[in-house]
Amino acid sequence: MRVRKLPIELEAERYAKGMEDGYMCYEIDGRFIGYYPKNGPLPRVVRKPAIMTLEGPIEVSDQHYIITGVLGERWPVRADVFIQTYEIIQPNISTEVLK
Repeated sequence: MRVRKLPIELEAERYAKGMEDGYMCYEIDGRFIGYYPKNGPLPRVVRKPAIMTLEGPIEVSDQHYIITGVLGERWPVRADVFIQTYEIIQPNISTEVLK
């Protein structure tokens, strides 16, 4: 069976500091400690911003767009992949950079 996914409109924003749900935390030597929500206590280690997805936390950076699905779920998409695979139907200030 061949199928085609229905086209739906989604919200997308270029990641900016403050959009993260928490942090992936690492020891100085690179060992992963765990995910910590940003509103809770944070260990004094290397922290990388992350968003909570349906699959769990995923690190994000300014090289990602954050997509919000129809049920409010979020996931990151690398900027180069976003430009190739998403059509902008209503530009805003952050998408003007793509032109």
